[in-house]
Amino acid sequence: MIKFNANFNAKANGTPIDKRGCRIIAIILSALVIIPVFLMIGIHSFLSDAVISTEEVADERSTQREEILASPVVTGFIHTDQTVTAPLSGQETALYLLQVGNEAHYTDYGKDPNAPVYNGRKAYQIFDYNMIAGYPKGTQISVDGKLYDIDFDLCILDDSSANKRHLTKNMISRNRKKYNTERIEGSSRELNLFNLKTRHPWIRSYVDYRKGLKNIILNEYTFKNGDSISIKGKIEFGKFVPLTEHMVYMP
Repeated sequence: MIKFNANFNAKANGTPIDKRGCRIIAIILSALVIIPVFLMIGIHSFLSDAVISTEEVADERSTQREEILASPVVTGFIHTDQTVTAPLSGQETALYLLQVGNEAHYTDYGKDPNAPVYNGRKAYQIFDYNMIAGYPKGTQISVDGKLYDIDFDLCILDDSSANKRHLTKNMISRNRKKYNTERIEGSSRELNLFNLKTRHPWIRSYVDYRKGLKNIILNEYTFKNGDSISIKGKIEFGKFVPLTEHMVYMP
């Protein structure tokens, strides 16, 4: 019987094939193919999640705005015998509220033909519901003859004509100057935005980050003792319950 010996060394040009080297080459080639594939999958997933996240934030913001507009309003009177100095106007007042905004630009004039033009482009303003509040400790609000404690930092000012009459000063800062100090238009007063950066994230973005917001807008509302004020909220179980902003929207 003829027997064949299957235990032999394969040769190429008389040299044994390095099986370990072949495996290493195969692994490297596989990695060169697989890694880009996974990178593309990862990038696609990241971009998809980013788009979805942006859409979700926009939807949440829209829903929140509708809820705020439809929420109840309590009108009362400021009650305090002390004052604080408003940062923009310099007035001695019982309460000041700084509305923080940002100016955005677009070139589509059809969006708002009445919008102001800045550097050749139409501009529109975005304001956050969160306001910076300043008032003496112990300031209360009187509703139907009853006094209620209130934290104005947690309040949303109703967009009413009565409140708008208390808009005493506004400013817009478009240039990051040394120490972020801006001279208030029509006044000798200066405002150091650096001191306000811990009070609102939009101001912190403008002051601290090179790629942060390019401008910042401040509208100042001032109220004296006995002035009427309308705030989103309700009286519940003998307490004034303000409607608060739980999410700060970043433009």
